[in-house]
Amino acid sequence: MPSRKSALFVLLFLTLLATPLAGGGLPAPQSPLSDFANARQWLKTALEFPSAYEKQFSGQFWQRPRLLTLYYDFLYDALGVRVFPQVLVGLDGWLYYTGEGNLDDYQCVRPFQPAELAHLRANLERLNDRLQVQGRSLLVVIAPNKERIYPEHLPPFIRRSDRPCRFDQVMQAMQDSPVAVLDPRPVLLNAKAAHQVYYRTDTHWNERGAFLVYHAMLERLAEHHPALQSWQAEQFTLQQETIRGDLSHLLLIDPPLTETAETWHPRQPYPAQFLPGQPDGWVVSEISNSALPRAVVFRDSFANNLIPFLSPHFSRAVYISSYLAIPHLVEMDIIEQEQADVVILEIAERYLGRLAEEPSEGW
Repeated sequence: MPSRKSALFVLLFLTLLATPLAGGGLPAPQSPLSDFANARQWLKTALEFPSAYEKQFSGQFWQRPRLLTLYYDFLYDALGVRVFPQVLVGLDGWLYYTGEGNLDDYQCVRPFQPAELAHLRANLERLNDRLQVQGRSLLVVIAPNKERIYPEHLPPFIRRSDRPCRFDQVMQAMQDSPVAVLDPRPVLLNAKAAHQVYYRTDTHWNERGAFLVYHAMLERLAEHHPALQSWQAEQFTLQQETIRGDLSHLLLIDPPLTETAETWHPRQPYPAQFLPGQPDGWVVSEISNSALPRAVVFRDSFANNLIPFLSPHFSRAVYISSYLAIPHLVEMDIIEQEQADVVILEIAERYLGRLAEEPSEGW
C-alpha cells in the first residue's frame, strides 16, 4: 500500500500538470570587460558550464523544470536517495560528477592498453615536434577529476580496483618524453591540507585551485619564455560569495545546495581586455601595445577559472573549446593564423582517451 508521502507526491505532480506555464529563460551573458571580476562573471555565464547543463534540463516539456525539482526533492528528502543522473551526493554535502565515465577513472576500471599508451605518446610527440620546428612551445596540462583530489568525501561503496589508473599510466608513459606535461596533483593535494581547492557543489577546481595550477603552468612556460612571470598570491585580495555549482544545478533540489567560495581580485589594474563578438566556444583577450608572447589554448571547462589568471601574461590569448568550437583537440591552422608563441593543451582527466585517438588533420 502506498505511503502517505507517496500519495502526496502523486497529487502534487498532477496538480502541477494543470498549472499554467510560467517562468523565463536564462539571463543573457554580460558583455566581456577588462575588469578581472567582470571577466570571471562573464565566463561563468557565457561558457559551457553550467549553461549547457541548464539547457539540458530546460527542454520544451510543459512544466518540466518544476516537475523535475519536485521529483528530485521527493527522492532526496523523502527517500534519502543519493545517486542521481550525472550526480553523486557524497559525504558532508560534496557532489561528484558521474557522467562521461567520470568515476571509472577514479575506480581505475578501464586502464589503457600498451598499444594505446604508445599511440598517445606518439601523438603528443608528433605535435610537439611540429610546433618546435615552427619555433613554438607546447605545454600539456591534465586537470584531475575532483574525486582524485577529494576521495575522502565519496560514499563508502565507491571503491578503487587494483588496476592501474589512466592518469598514472599517462604520466609514466611521458616520463622520459620531450613533451612538457604538467601533473597538477601534487600541488593540489599539498594545498588542500590548508585550503579548499575544488568546489563542493561543482565539478571543477575553485579559484584558489586554478591559481595554484596557473602558477605551476607559468613556471614551466618561463623555462622557454622568461617574460612569463606569474603573479603572487599577495597581489590579490580575497572575498567571499555564495555560489551554486554546476552539479547543484544538475541536482535540481529546492532549496538548492550552495556553498561559500573565495573570489580572487587583483590589487593592481587588470591589463587584459576580453573581446566581444567571438565564435561559440572562443574567448579572446588582448593587451594593447604589448611585446608579451601570443598564446592559443585548446581547452575544456576546467580552464574557465584559469583564463582570468593567464590572460595578463599574453599580448593576445585565444582560448578555444575543443568540444564546442572545433572537432579536434588541436587545430594547426588556428595556431599558425594566430602566430602563437605558446600552445597549451588543457584536458580533463576523464578525456585522456582522446589523446590516444587516431590523429586527424587537426593535429
